[in-house]
Amino acid sequence: MFKELFVQDFDKVFGIMERSFPESEHKTYEGQLAQMDEPGYRLYGLESEAGEITAFAAVREFDRFVVLEHLAVDAKFRNGGQGGEIVTHLLAMYKTPICVEVELPEDEMAVKRIRFYERLGFYLNPYDYLLPHLTGGGEPTPMKIMTSGGYLTEEEFDEVRTRIYTDIYHL
Repeated sequence: MFKELFVQDFDKVFGIMERSFPESEHKTYEGQLAQMDEPGYRLYGLESEAGEITAFAAVREFDRFVVLEHLAVDAKFRNGGQGGEIVTHLLAMYKTPICVEVELPEDEMAVKRIRFYERLGFYLNPYDYLLPHLTGGGEPTPMKIMTSGGYLTEEEFDEVRTRIYTDIYHL
């Protein structure tokens, strides 16, 4: 069942996040938890019949677009279509473009991830983008931005990048 998640679900979500993303791609526990109080930050998830969170999406809503900050499926539930199910729900909910950071298509897993989003109607924008090291101290990671509904103009991309850097990463 798809549903909005709240602070009482955070520990379960953060556990999935830690197991699914490298340390450089998520904030510390305290940093992630603090986002729960920030404007436009929402968590959505899929819950099993037993009440277990099996997958989640963390989004940030802006006036003209939404940023899909994290999407992850708990390892024991992977390859069952749950990631696509969550994204499909988000695409139905939001009428503005959804933006997501993806690794450069330099290895098999990154290519699979890009293809996953393309199958759901996302476009790989050509502009360079750097993901800052989110727990500090490390080098930024070169990435790309994918968007639902079409490609971004350079002006739109600049707006998305600026909002991500200022409102999400607080740079």
